[in-house]
Amino acid sequence: MSKPRPSSGASYWGAVHQAPLICRLPILTVATCVACIVIFFANDAHGWSYGRSNEGPWWSCLAAMISHVDQEHLWSNVAFLAIAGCFLEITEGVPHVACVLFGGGCIGAALHGVADPDTRVRGTSGAIYAAFFSQLSLLALNWAEMPARVLRLCVLLILIVVDVAALIFWRSDNVSYEGHLFGALAGVSIALVLGRNVRLRRFEIAFTWLGVLGYAALVATAFAGGQTKAAALAAGVLPLLGVAATWITRCSLRAPDPVPSPTVPEGDCDRGGFVVRM
Repeated sequence: MSKPRPSSGASYWGAVHQAPLICRLPILTVATCVACIVIFFANDAHGWSYGRSNEGPWWSCLAAMISHVDQEHLWSNVAFLAIAGCFLEITEGVPHVACVLFGGGCIGAALHGVADPDTRVRGTSGAIYAAFFSQLSLLALNWAEMPARVLRLCVLLILIVVDVAALIFWRSDNVSYEGHLFGALAGVSIALVLGRNVRLRRFEIAFTWLGVLGYAALVATAFAGGQTKAAALAAGVLPLLGVAATWITRCSLRAPDPVPSPTVPEGDCDRGGFVVRM
């Protein structure tokens, strides 16, 4: 008698639940939200801005990432970060979310500076878009095992359509669309490498190295555009991606296809001078 086939998504959630609960609590997301609120109310200027033309200390893009223009900007970003970050951290863990938020925030600020070097920027949107759109990579890596995959894909497509429509029909000089776009691309690239892959198939190695090359291209563009401080911070994620991609490739080539992913435990083998928002 054949065993009943597990429902779609059973393998993905089985892998998630194998990780210790302490590693899946949204600690980093909550800490980042609290930092944004504290900086806004504790600082007379509500924080710091990144830019213009790469000015300021080396940590300015990190400080700008948890700074906001006004309360509307603050609370909307905190709400979206709580949704995107908590959902990602519960399934992927703290290290993954740390790389996504850090890389997405730094890349978003740096490439805003490349596209519009005469303005300043502040806000968490680069990191938020990175967290939201890293879900695209998780879908690509786990399509067969992902629960509610069609719903997840539809939600992400709706977000893309809404953002593109806002850019075309309701464009505001107070919003850094570059920060949104490049933050999202950074999140997609990082998650292609570090995302949980329940069943690693050999052709998916190409996704892993595409993520490494994509993120490296974003960092290189930031350096080429003169945003050396933010680019240098963002480059800190690259060695981790390279090591992870090498390990995943090695494990895949030495085992049958498909294999349990090595990331899964064995057994489930400002414009015109003012600050713009990001």
